[in-house]
Amino acid sequence: MNARASVRSQQVMWVCAELGVAFEQFHGFAFRNDPWALELNPKGTVPFIKDGDLVLNASTPIVLVRLL
Repeated sequence: MNARASVRSQQVMWVCAELGVAFEQFHGFAFRNDPWALELNPKGTVPFIKDGDLVLNASTPIVLVRLL
């Protein structure tokens, strides 16, 4: 895990790692305003996750969906 990541991002990465869910981490925040990122998350916030057609952009729902 990236020690520079926000606490919310670290929560998501920890749960994914514990559950063996593969994920791709992007370093820094510059990508948040890239067209592909804004298409997935118009708020431009992190963390966000895309799993098939499902896109979530808040850590609590991401963690809950991963745990269920």
